[in-house]
Amino acid sequence: MDKKTQGLQRGYRGIISGKARAISAYIRHGAKQLLRLTENFSGYNGPGPAGGYETTTEHPLPTDDDLRAMSRLSHSIARDISEIRSLRKDDPNAHRRKLGESSQRQVAFKNDAPDRASQPPGRRGRRKVEFSCHKCHRVDTPEWRPGPDGPSTLCNVCGLIYAKRERKKEESTMPTFGSHKLS
Repeated sequence: MDKKTQGLQRGYRGIISGKARAISAYIRHGAKQLLRLTENFSGYNGPGPAGGYETTTEHPLPTDDDLRAMSRLSHSIARDISEIRSLRKDDPNAHRRKLGESSQRQVAFKNDAPDRASQPPGRRGRRKVEFSCHKCHRVDTPEWRPGPDGPSTLCNVCGLIYAKRERKKEESTMPTFGSHKLS
């Protein structure tokens, strides 16, 4: 490989790693905002004396606006993670690094793995969930829209289709002037 090609590859890797750093900063920022939102209405105070969970009503439950904001932040974090994955796919040296990293990660995981007995029961075996549209399973969309399952559950396209269908349903059941549907 000549020096020019090596220089281009280094420049390309620099662009990718720069984007990945910026996206990672967005993820950290979103996670901090999400944590701050959840701390405002946390009703969980840790394990109670009887082994159950002790709750308090000092903090109110989240409002619909809080839930929408948390959902938006979560979707944004999931999109950013997806973008980092796509950057890794575009990186020509990702496969070579992946082989070295996976063996290092396995060793680190074995050394750092917490004892399962020390984890709370709800945390065992739980996998990280990536957000996706409940209809078409897209993870990347310019806007998350409300659907039959609640706020921010449909991608932009599916949400618009759902809203249009619901509007037509409402219009067809509304009585019109001179119709016999009036009771």
